[in-house]
Parts: sequence; structure tokens; C-alpha cells
Amino acid sequence: MGCCLCNCVGGCILCSFRWVIFIVNFLNVIFGGTVIFFGIALLARLDIAGLENISEPDLVGAILLVSGLIAVTIAFIGCCGTLKGSPTLMKTYAAILFISCALNLVSGILGLINSNSIASVGIVFGLVQLVAGIFSICLAKSFKKKRLDDMEDVVRRAQRHS
Repeated sequence: MGCCLCNCVGGCILCSFRWVIFIVNFLNVIFGGTVIFFGIALLARLDIAGLENISEPDLVGAILLVSGLIAVTIAFIGCCGTLKGSPTLMKTYAAILFISCALNLVSGILGLINSNSIASVGIVFGLVQLVAGIFSICLAKSFKKKRLDDMEDVVRRAQRHS
């Protein structure tokens, strides 16, 4: 059972999960690339509006560079996992999302305890990562089922020809 646009097991709902996760990760690659650009701009002391007023440009630039590389790597794993239909990549991606989700939720809760109103952003982002992780697990199971079904089809065809 697949939908008309792609060959997902479970129909259009899982197909939608697949494309939503791919699009979100593609946007994360662009976001991570932008963060890397600003990290390099700070480290290179480029004259870009607003960057000259940062008090610790080396530290902030290094943090931006590392966080951008991490974001791009995670997004790349998510994109490849959805496009290849790889259960292993999707499980790896989901595990990373769950760890990040836990860190965001803890930091958001600690921020709320300390009366920091911006902490709610961390909580919302953590919840979004939780949902994306659940979708990734569903896709991983779907991809695994599809591979098992494909293998059964190959065995049936081989038995018919022998």
C-alpha cells in the first residue's frame, strides 16, 4: 500500500511525515549554513552590520561555527534517512532528536524556574523535536516493514521461477 506520489508503506500519512521531516531538515541545513557563515564572519572580523558590537567575537564565533556544524550534520542525517528510506539513519536521527529534546526541555524548565520568559522557546522547541523524533521512529518502522515486504516479494518470485 503506497500513495501515488511515493512508495511509502502505510499510505499518505507516512508519506507526509517523510516529506515534512525532509523539508524541515532541508531548512535546518540552510539555517546551519547561515550560522556557520556568521561564525566564520566573526572569527575573520568581517565588517557586517551588527557584528562589530559583540564583546567576545572569538568565543561567539567558535560557538556559532560548532553549533552550525552540528545542526548541518544532524539535518544531513535526517535528509539522507528520509530519502534513502534507511531505518538505521532514521533511528540515529530520532535518538539525536530525543537527546536534544531532553536538553531543551530541561533548560526551558530551569529558565522558567529562574523567571526567564524566553525559556518557553526552549520548551516549545523541545516539544517540536519530540514530535519529530516520534515521526522518525514511525518512518523507521515503515522503512523496515517495506524492506521486509520487498524481500518477501523477491523470495516469492524466485520460488515461482524455480
